[in-house]
Amino acid sequence: MKTYVPAEFLAAIRHKVTEGMTNLNSTKKIVDVEFDMITAKGRTISIDAKGIFKGAKALGLLQEVTEKKKAGDAISETKQNTSSFMTTCPTCILC
Repeated sequence: MKTYVPAEFLAAIRHKVTEGMTNLNSTKKIVDVEFDMITAKGRTISIDAKGIFKGAKALGLLQEVTEKKKAGDAISETKQNTSSFMTTCPTCILC
C-alpha cells in the first residue's frame, strides 16, 4: 500500500488523533494539525486538518492550504529582508 503522508508527519498526526480520542464524553473536542501530503501524481501539498470528536463519533476535515502557506512564507521572507536591510543600512532614505 502506498503512503501519501511523509514519515516525518506521522507522529504529529497520531498524537493529535490520540489527543482527540482521550477522555471522550458528550463535550465536543477539536484538534488541529498541519502536514504535507503527496498526491497520487507525486505533487507535495500542504494540508490543514481538523479532527472533531464527540462521544463515540469522529469527523475529519482536510483542507489544502498550499498556496496560502506559500503566500505567508513569501510575506515573512519579505519582512525579514526588509528588516535586515533597514538594520544594516547606515542611512536610509524613505520616500
